[in-house]
Amino acid sequence: MKPREGQPLARFFLGFNDMRILLVAAALAAVSLAGCGKKEESAKPSVTATGEGYTARSKDGTVSVVTGDAAGKAKVPDFAPLYPGARIDSAMDGIGNDQAHGGTLVYKVDASPEKVVDFYKEKASAGGFKTEMDSNMGAAHMFAAKDEASGRALQVIASGAGGGASVQVIWAAKGR
Repeated sequence: MKPREGQPLARFFLGFNDMRILLVAAALAAVSLAGCGKKEESAKPSVTATGEGYTARSKDGTVSVVTGDAAGKAKVPDFAPLYPGARIDSAMDGIGNDQAHGGTLVYKVDASPEKVVDFYKEKASAGGFKTEMDSNMGAAHMFAAKDEASGRALQVIASGAGGGASVQVIWAAKGR
């Protein structure tokens, strides 16, 4: 379908897959909402496309989204390791001016959602995290844990996909 005149966003996103659009929208929302309620306004948020993804910047922080081969090189914190054999689809990494740091990894793996969540439960427990939520909803299994002392948090959502699992890992930490 060809976009009509006056639809610059449709032309911009034409040819991108739904996940890339979702990640860009999430990055823009995160950067834009970071400054809500603040009276002073300096530089306007910006988004820069790179050969590997996108970077969104505002006075409150930076978010980078990478896809494809570049996503496979994403750095992950030791408390949110990749499940063995993971094939990363996309990675998002951001840091605020307050040095709060977080990210999201989206990947596929040849393991059941239950095995993936059990892997993260073991890692979280060994790292001193307290389980905040553990819910198996049939189609998806969700786990969240937090370490109050260090300010680290982890959330995992795994759902069945073609004999394996589609996984989203969201992590946050104070400082770098």
